[in-house]
Formats: sequence, structure tokens, C-alpha cells
Amino acid sequence: MGLSQQIRKAFESDGDYIKFSEFLDRIDSQSFGLLLVVCAMPSLIPAFPGYAAPCGIFCLSLAVQILKKREKPWLPQWMLDRKVKPANKNWFLRSALWVLRQIEWVVKPRKPEFMDRPKVTRFLAYFIIVCSLSMAIPLPGTNSLPALGIVFIGLAMLERDTLTMGWGVFWGIFGIAVTTAI
Repeated sequence: MGLSQQIRKAFESDGDYIKFSEFLDRIDSQSFGLLLVVCAMPSLIPAFPGYAAPCGIFCLSLAVQILKKREKPWLPQWMLDRKVKPANKNWFLRSALWVLRQIEWVVKPRKPEFMDRPKVTRFLAYFIIVCSLSMAIPLPGTNSLPALGIVFIGLAMLERDTLTMGWGVFWGIFGIAVTTAI
């Protein structure tokens, strides 16, 4: 089952709302990848210096949790208690699912057994930490490329795709090189 189908199914509800904690429980093992993608995406758009620091710090905390081998991400209780409209009542979610379906044409499981190796997981977590620190630097031009690397790595974690992971590492290294040059 593709990621878009899993998210749509996770947001299915007969009620008016679903708690964010319930959603994370339903997508289970893919929650780290999804949170990394969602958190790093705003940093792809160049804006004023310092705007990406909170996103970088949040990605950093997720990477530390991956290193500690947590099964689910720890989030503050106020965030877990947030209520979201179910898929059939949420225009934003319907739009996001359309975008995810388009991404699934390119990002798909490739050598998933490689992605499951503990050494690969640790490497990616350390790499995300370095990219997150680069994102948090309040200088122009230091945010977008490391964020792009994190987005690709998050997508790779979601679909267990080694090719997408390679692109994430490439863009992350390129972003870190730009950051050190500045």
C-alpha cells in the first residue's frame, strides 16, 4: 500500500475530528519520515534569515530520537492533542494526498532491506543532525539545500527507497558545502 493510501486510511474517521496522536499511531513506522518531510519543507523557500531555525531544531530532535531507536517520535502533549478534520472533510489533506500520489510515481521501494540496516539508520540520523544544524544557522543561503536533503531522506524513509536516499545525501552534502563556504 502506497503512502498516500496509508495517510488517507489513517485520517478516516466517522467523527468530526481525529487527534494527531491517533494519526501518528496509525502510520506507525513511517511517522519519522513524514514529520521530517513536513518540517523541512517550509525551509525550501528562501525567506528572511533565521526563519528556518525552528524547523532545523525540530528536525534535529527527530534525528536524535531516531538515534535513540524510538519506535514513535516524542512530541509535546499539546501537539499530540491537536485535532484534525478527517480526510473527507479536509480540503488541505485532499490536496496533499494528490501531491503524494504524484511523488509515488518516482519514489518507490528500492532495495528496502538496505534501508532497514541499523548502520544505515544511524548514518542517516547523524547526517540529518548535520543538515539540521546547517538549517538552523541564520545566514542567507544556508537553509534550502540542507532542507532539500532532509526532505529527500524523509521521503526515502517513508517509501524505503535507496535511490531517493542517495539524492538526499547528495543535496545534503552540497548544502553543507555551501554553508561552510559562506
